Amino acid sequence: AANDALPVLLTWDEAQAFCETFSRLSEERQQGQSYRLATEAEWELACRTGSEGPWCFGNQPRILPQYAWYQQTSGGQLHEVATLRSSQWGIFDQHGNAEEWVRDWFGPRYLIPISDPQGPETGTLRTARGGNWLSDPADLTVNSRRGLDPGTDKCGVRLVQELSNSLAPTPP
Repeated sequence: AANDALPVLLTWDEAQAFCETFSRLSEERQQGQSYRLATEAEWELACRTGSEGPWCFGNQPRILPQYAWYQQTSGGQLHEVATLRSSQWGIFDQHGNAEEWVRDWFGPRYLIPISDPQGPETGTLRTARGGNWLSDPADLTVNSRRGLDPGTDKCGVRLVQELSNSLAPTPP
């Protein structure tokens, strides 16, 4: 039997389809809610949670095992989500365990010093963030990224909920 607490690994297209299917559920539609993959910039902002260090908790490599399943801690397998510490924003498992698809095509110039970098409009590789259960600690940092064939079925998904018009702030 499958363990519902383990991350689900899927292709980029399957991740997109999941977002679309979840957005079409009647309860979600009635509430005007829709879901999508995060952009790279959104993913990184959520992972940083205000930290300027290489991980959500700062720059203390000795405490990485408290936050991440990776090569040295995973025993070579995925682990149930939310079993280690969360970021200060309450987000679990952005470092390690299951690498996550983001919306952007992969491009080599993402890490340029601008506040909201945009990925290329087209490409052949999609971007994955966060590293996985087999990654080295250097591949788990908030700015680690790699391009993968969108047909690779070894990444997880983290949904972004779009604000409905009724939830959006009213302009002054």
